[in-house]
Amino acid sequence: MDVTTGQSGPKRRTPRGTLSRDGIVAAAVGLLSDVGLDGLTMRSVAAALRVNAMSLYRHFRDKDELLLAILDHLTAQVEFPPAGTPPVEDVKEVLRRYYRLLISYPGLHLLDPGNVPTPGQLRINEHLYSVLIESGMDPRQAVSLLAAIERFLLGCALRYPGRVGWDHNATYWSGVRQWISALPEERYPTLRQVGSAMDGEVQTQEEIVEDGLAVLLAPLEALVSAT
Repeated sequence: MDVTTGQSGPKRRTPRGTLSRDGIVAAAVGLLSDVGLDGLTMRSVAAALRVNAMSLYRHFRDKDELLLAILDHLTAQVEFPPAGTPPVEDVKEVLRRYYRLLISYPGLHLLDPGNVPTPGQLRINEHLYSVLIESGMDPRQAVSLLAAIERFLLGCALRYPGRVGWDHNATYWSGVRQWISALPEERYPTLRQVGSAMDGEVQTQEEIVEDGLAVLLAPLEALVSAT
């Protein structure tokens, strides 16, 4: 698969003088979806483009700069709901799309620009803060809320590869019920109560995110309901 075009067939060497930042980022994004963050190197990107690895350094100082460009490129693609969408649903939908982006590219959740977000991230932040504050939320509360939500989604993305196999896996959930029911009742009465109430699978990864967002966005829901 040619990561720059998405078409099958032999890779073509990038014509001399046509290598660009955008082309490098596009190739790197294609690799990231296939090999994850650990497998992404300047050499692997150069190989995908069929150029010398040193030629990439004319456009990017190092791998870290390329990774931030990838983060910026991907977050810039997160679409916003149409104008007039109710505030809670607007924020939820943007966060859903951000989460799906994180789990679509292995290791993306590990990229941290530090104190200066990329333009793509700033675009998302501007939209979310505008919805929260226009709904009547205090700016300091909005900062705390979005910080908590970001950490929640990053944690969900971190767990996703090891947990997604549990979704719709009756054998797994049957095993969970069995080991909970085997716990000593005198030491774990509440856990046994929870286990006995489990019927089928408990939650998919998507449902965990939805339930978490509902809890975290309760303050916004209350503000909107009061107006």
